[in-house]
Amino acid sequence: MKFSLAFFTLLSLCIGLAACGHSGAEKHVAADASSSVTTTTAATIPRTAESDTLSLSSLKGDEDDDETSEHLSDTSKDNDADFDNDLKPQPGYNDSDDGPVRNYGHAASPTEERQLKGIVTRYFAAAAKSDGVGGCAQIDATFIKAIPEDYGQAPGPAYSRGKTCPVVMSAIFKHAHSELSGPVLVTGVRIQGNQAFVLVGSTTMSARYVTLRHAHGVWGIVGLLGTQMP
Repeated sequence: MKFSLAFFTLLSLCIGLAACGHSGAEKHVAADASSSVTTTTAATIPRTAESDTLSLSSLKGDEDDDETSEHLSDTSKDNDADFDNDLKPQPGYNDSDDGPVRNYGHAASPTEERQLKGIVTRYFAAAAKSDGVGGCAQIDATFIKAIPEDYGQAPGPAYSRGKTCPVVMSAIFKHAHSELSGPVLVTGVRIQGNQAFVLVGSTTMSARYVTLRHAHGVWGIVGLLGTQMP
């Protein structure tokens, strides 16, 4: 995995699937009606000629092989704690060990899907332009407050220093520009209670899902650059 996105994948919230430790930002997520991110039900989803021509066969996979028993002996080769070998990628976007994400909760309704796709598509469109203001507009309002504290100062990386969400996110987007520059295709939207997973693919970014939280009638992204698929 490339370090720039892998670092923030590990720091993003691992809700409902993995035994990741809670970041300080996760501890700060709480109800806050006065500063919720507002979205509209009839969200306009940005479209481009590039995204319209994307197909699953053209998207990057999750850059590991499947977590199956035949690969258990390979775990020492990539220095991480999972059961796959990241040095031997499984080609293609669809991966047989991604079931917990692809089958999470239930499929979104057409209205929910349109709204959630709009939020995530706008977020990655802003990321591609290193637009911290546009990116922060799609993030959960309470999570926004924790970003400068958790990622804008030590022990966060030196290149993301800043005192506001837009400053920190602009720096993060710029650092990961080569992976965020490609068009993004939403391949699925799953919901369970007040949490949603939006699956995304790209020709420049490894397959991942974005976690969103629903509070006080609005959805907002909880995390930075999504979580890489299993």
